[in-house]
Amino acid sequence: MTPDTVRWAYLLLLGREPESPEVVESWRNAGLAALREGILASPEFQARMVSGRLDSPVAAPVGPAALETAIALRDGAFPAAAPPGREVPELDRLRREVLSAPDLQALLPPRDGLRLRRLRLPGRDMALFGDTRDPEFAGAPGPAAPLAAAVRALLPGGGEGVTAMVSGAGIGLAALAIHAAAPRLAGLRLWEGRLREAAFLAANIAENGVRAQVEAREAPPARDMLRQGAGLLRLAAPGAAAEALEAAGDVPVLLRLDLRALVLEGGHPREAIAALAAAFPGAAWLADAVTARPLDGPGQAALLEAALDGPQELVLAAAADWLERFAPA
Repeated sequence: MTPDTVRWAYLLLLGREPESPEVVESWRNAGLAALREGILASPEFQARMVSGRLDSPVAAPVGPAALETAIALRDGAFPAAAPPGREVPELDRLRREVLSAPDLQALLPPRDGLRLRRLRLPGRDMALFGDTRDPEFAGAPGPAAPLAAAVRALLPGGGEGVTAMVSGAGIGLAALAIHAAAPRLAGLRLWEGRLREAAFLAANIAENGVRAQVEAREAPPARDMLRQGAGLLRLAAPGAAAEALEAAGDVPVLLRLDLRALVLEGGHPREAIAALAAAFPGAAWLADAVTARPLDGPGQAALLEAALDGPQELVLAAAADWLERFAPA
């Protein structure tokens, strides 16, 4: 078993590099069976599985070593040499292949499946359907309340005459927050390219009586949404930070900033945050449920540190006057 085998076992199942060369050597000496069972039984993996975070991207090119490791983890034995020219599947497919092995299924946390959760958002209670393995559902209400407070501050008239458009709508948590905060919107258009999430999105929109157009496909570029009349943008799909910069102007943007995805896209986190702050003078980071922190120098540094632990919510606006109206419930 090579160091690459240990490395890719960590990347596939834990989403990170091994702690040290000594740890790698220890697993090499322990062997493949101990490696696969040890990682799958670890509290770190179990927590990732329950919270639905197994699909996090990794900053490493997927190649033959990843394929060989995935097959070894699935089958409990290293494969024969792969035929020349065999295509290497993308990362999520490799993970699914590993976890499809019957003996590994017994080591996985129970699959709770579909659940219904009640949410309290500004002015009303809402229902949220989802799967307990989905991080958006497991973490609900998550950023919904501060997002709603930001929308109320950005659209003090309740959104009258405004069309909101949402890219990467997920199961609909942000869309419900936008609707609750701006009940007088002229229109709400939602795009989600993942079919499973799009199905939950449609169910949640219908269950809560929200008038919205839901499309189970990737959203058009933000600049096209602006041409279609968007007066509020929510960008949460891959490439969101770059699209926000292209959309800089008078239309406010609710941005989900995912540094891991940004790095995989070739971006530089510090420079990207500085560029967003420069393009949107009224930009702020929703640091917690009650705090909107301006993206000045210290704010950018604090955001960068927090974003290393997971995606963060930004409000991008041409002017900072909305901050005076920001009042979380």
